[in-house]
Amino acid sequence: MLVLAERRELDQAVTTAETMLERAQGIESERIAERVATVADALSPYDARAVREFLTRVRQQARVPL
Repeated sequence: MLVLAERRELDQAVTTAETMLERAQGIESERIAERVATVADALSPYDARAVREFLTRVRQQARVPL
């Protein structure tokens, strides 16, 4: 998904990131939290609706500080 973000294929990047976030839900792992944060950081420069919605979900569900 990081490559997709670099290519500005934001819809596909967010779809992949959403799947990752869903699978990580309920798992307490510092490594997973770091990976979610890395993905959120990669997407955060883009002002697209799908990205904004994903970042909001990350903040609410994963409690990842952005």
